[in-house]
Amino acid sequence: MVVGEVKHNGIRALWLRDHQGMPSLYTREGYEIPGVDHIKHELAAWERHAGERLFLDGEFVIDAADSLAATEAWCDKGYKMGGTAGVFHLFDGFAYDDWFRGGTTIKWFERKARLERLAQAVAADELHRWDWRAGSRGAEAENDPVTVVPHQEIWTVDCVIEMAFAVWNSGLEGIVLKNAEAGYHRRRNAKWRKVGRPFQAKMGWRPPT
Repeated sequence: MVVGEVKHNGIRALWLRDHQGMPSLYTREGYEIPGVDHIKHELAAWERHAGERLFLDGEFVIDAADSLAATEAWCDKGYKMGGTAGVFHLFDGFAYDDWFRGGTTIKWFERKARLERLAQAVAADELHRWDWRAGSRGAEAENDPVTVVPHQEIWTVDCVIEMAFAVWNSGLEGIVLKNAEAGYHRRRNAKWRKVGRPFQAKMGWRPPT
């Protein structure tokens, strides 16, 4: 089975541990993303509900007309003004110890279902809502700092076109096609295929008027 996931236009981000075991968000190149204490606070609750350390994979995005430029600007200099910004849009995750060993054979649809369950559990956790992040005094952005990326089943080429057009019409980057039966491996492989903005002209998409 193939599924399509919404692709945000930001920076690929990974929830990892440093050499002292402290978790944070990192780029794929290994740079720590600054100004994300609100996301770190939220993901600590995810790990409490999971009962284990997690590896999480997603897209870090600053919401703006040009979200990629805004995200890069925040990571470059914007964070120096203080405060926090951005949303972590999750699309994969599993036990951190498995990631450290190279990956997991757990199928994508099982991993995604677990992410959705954890998101629901954290959202329903009233104690977590009153567990204010240090220094925040309870003042946080209205938007959730962590979300799970939506997906849908893909059966035909027409499904790909329909989903891609809908995502482009909403101003996002595109979609990623994934093998729902596949495991996750740290090395690059052909289990994921992006249908991004370079495909717009080839597929006949035009901006809505």
